Amino acid sequence: MPHNQKYILSIDMGTSGPKVALATTTGDILAYEFEETPLILLPKGGAEQRPGDWWNAIVKAAHRVLAQRLAPIENIVAVNASTHWSGTVAVDRSGQPLMNSIIWMDTRGAPHVARITDGLFKVEGYEIFKMLRWINFTGGGPAKSGKDSLAHILYIQHACPDVYRATHKFLEPKDYLNYRLTGRLAASYDSIALHWVTDNRDLSRVTYVPELIRYAGANRLKVDIDYRAADGRQGARRVEPYSLRRTLDGNLLLFVGNDRGELRAYRVDRIAGVRPTDETFQPRFLVEL
Repeated sequence: MPHNQKYILSIDMGTSGPKVALATTTGDILAYEFEETPLILLPKGGAEQRPGDWWNAIVKAAHRVLAQRLAPIENIVAVNASTHWSGTVAVDRSGQPLMNSIIWMDTRGAPHVARITDGLFKVEGYEIFKMLRWINFTGGGPAKSGKDSLAHILYIQHACPDVYRATHKFLEPKDYLNYRLTGRLAASYDSIALHWVTDNRDLSRVTYVPELIRYAGANRLKVDIDYRAADGRQGARRVEPYSLRRTLDGNLLLFVGNDRGELRAYRVDRIAGVRPTDETFQPRFLVEL
């Protein structure tokens, strides 16, 4: 290989375990290793894995690849992570997992998906107007199987309420690995898709959807929002959505009620995440969504 050749350490994590490969930036694979990870199957459709097992397996496989000394460490310019999808890792503010990851095979959230998609006028089990909103913005909607990320979060909300309250972020497996690699808690345009809360019509600018807040308000459902304040602090809030208004300077504001009966306003562009719950509320102000 040329002395100035650059390399990528690539992670491909499947359900049975990760493969870690060393490749050139032009696509030549020099070596790879595989390390198995346990799968935990539980009653009533449960399927879980331990996030710590993922990371330990990646480290072991990477050490074996790098021990072959096929490339100078200083010439490895990037790490790429690809993983299985539609999983959920609940982490606290320090990024530590609060429970096992619920993975794509898990169906325990199915009853909760059935509840949020129910209604008077249904097609194939979906309330027609709810489904049209989802399709218009996201291109799809929650699967009845309960295997989507949204279903996993709803399951945690009901079956593990203490974990749900302590959760700072719900991460996809890929986003969890990227956090371990970078220290940054974030979703990507593709990983957020199966949460069904983003406007995917312009793939160059995927955003969280105010319309889904409207959906929650119309159905008198509280929403959990992740909000970044002007000083940079970020936190989760459970609120009652009432109104969306645009200010003279162009900012879109969400007016909400809190548990103290106060009416508050939040800038939509500072909302980093929206999760409609199935906790209902009795309006204390006029709902204008």
